[in-house]
Amino acid sequence: MAKRGYHHGNLRQALVDAALELITEKGPTGFTLSEAAKQAGVTPAAVYRHFEGREDLIAEAALQGYEIFADVMQYAYDSGQPSALAAFEATGRAYLAFARKYPGHYIAMFESGISVNRTPDLAAASGRARAVLERAAEEVGLKRLPLTVDDLLGIVWKLGLKVKWFSRSPQEVRDETGALSKSTVRSFFDPPGTLYLNKLLKKQTGRLKYDLALHIGHCTLHNKDGLKSVLLAGKNQSHNSSGNNQGFDLNAQDILSAWRDFECS
Repeated sequence: MAKRGYHHGNLRQALVDAALELITEKGPTGFTLSEAAKQAGVTPAAVYRHFEGREDLIAEAALQGYEIFADVMQYAYDSGQPSALAAFEATGRAYLAFARKYPGHYIAMFESGISVNRTPDLAAASGRARAVLERAAEEVGLKRLPLTVDDLLGIVWKLGLKVKWFSRSPQEVRDETGALSKSTVRSFFDPPGTLYLNKLLKKQTGRLKYDLALHIGHCTLHNKDGLKSVLLAGKNQSHNSSGNNQGFDLNAQDILSAWRDFECS
């Protein structure tokens, strides 16, 4: 990959953006600061001008995620007023949209092990987001956040979907440049009502919750109809049944459009 040049004014954000890409691809513990520096097109030494270590970098990614998340949750909550149920549904749809659109932020926030009390700013942003969600939940008699795997599976079953587990190990694939990499089918939805999950996800709770949330959103949006949705590990791609490939579009400025897509469906 060709190095991308950044002046000192945006180097910090460039490193965060690089970390988000690596978190999405490899998980929060699957990359080094040197890899983040290389991804951003700078020397490893440059990272330490802004961050003390990898956890510091992930914490900043989480902070930015919580700030976006809190704004989106508040907007969604307000859009549902004065109906408590409509407000709760709006925040739920916005939650799913956020997880789908920004897996890097989502993982940094909820699956990285970084304490929200690491810094005052992180605690404040997290508290603001949680306050909106808890207020919406309390108004309809619920208070169980964040959702567990069992909670998400319960939603899947309430949607009338069948869950089937399958076994498939990583396989080597060659991309359009000829480079080899390993790829695994994590999950896929077979219309009109069967969700297939790779048994490997049982050991990857964060990925399992992410996939379940994504498929729930897909079924909600398309009324359990539409193209077959396949999620892969390793290449971070989704494939439709016509065989065309679609990568996740991680445009960090379009979160409001993402939740509106869910809200208007």
